[in-house]
Amino acid sequence: MDMLNLMRNFVAVVEEGSFTAAAKRLGKTKALLSTQVTQLETKLAVRLLHRSTRSLTVTEAGNAYWGEAKRILDDVENLGSQLLNQHRSLAGSIRISTPVTYGEEVLTPFISYLISEQPRLHIDMMLTDRHVDLVNEGYDLAIRVGRLKDSNLIARPLGQTRLVTCASASFIEKYGLADHPDQLCDLPCVVDSNYPHLQQWHFTQADDTVVVNVNNVVTVNNARSATALALANTGIVAVPEFIVKKQLQNGELIEVLTGFELGTLPVHVLYPSRKHLSVKVSYFIEKLLQYFEPDKSSPIK
Repeated sequence: MDMLNLMRNFVAVVEEGSFTAAAKRLGKTKALLSTQVTQLETKLAVRLLHRSTRSLTVTEAGNAYWGEAKRILDDVENLGSQLLNQHRSLAGSIRISTPVTYGEEVLTPFISYLISEQPRLHIDMMLTDRHVDLVNEGYDLAIRVGRLKDSNLIARPLGQTRLVTCASASFIEKYGLADHPDQLCDLPCVVDSNYPHLQQWHFTQADDTVVVNVNNVVTVNNARSATALALANTGIVAVPEFIVKKQLQNGELIEVLTGFELGTLPVHVLYPSRKHLSVKVSYFIEKLLQYFEPDKSSPIK
């Protein structure tokens, strides 16, 4: 038997004043309880109780041990209560991972809204395009944009984000406005390596599909940098629409091949397990799902 349970047995005997009453309190037989107290004395190499057929007396060492054991057991119980309260409360830290541009453009407004609703929450948001190990690196959840790899994580869909191909006005003035995907074989293009399948661009029009091995002049592992290269007239870029929404609206970038669709990227929230999910993390996930419901105005659908 572990030491804490041996302590608990001894404390019950002292507090109840007899093995009979303590055994009843603990739900075990008097003989078993007596054996377990003897085990404790053997482990400690000290006599804690003087026993006779008519009386039970706590020794000096037993009295000292009872005081310390009682304190330890109370501390353990208090710690358990604190952890349970934290688990059940909407307070404390939530550690999340999100792609850099998604965090900047999409998730930040949601975080601001959430904190205004629950100011006792603390959000520790890591912006990284690396797929972190949620369990080993201590994250509560992660946002992933793109196709998911097989894993043991729970994945819940937040929606889809449309992919767009666009270029600067100066680039289009120099090279002309492409009207068919095949032209991308001869035009400079910028590829975001975070989406490996975009090394080839798959366009659809009605029931037809056109697969293009683009003329990739720059590969970069950040969508914002890819967008900056497009703004600097380097080439045509294919990125999630939420990243270039402002630039398309103000004319800094112009969508090309508007008669063709490049498809969408799924967006998911991932977390390790539904089992023992704390109230605060469960609340975060449910609010996130509500925030991005299809009928709401959001960058993803």
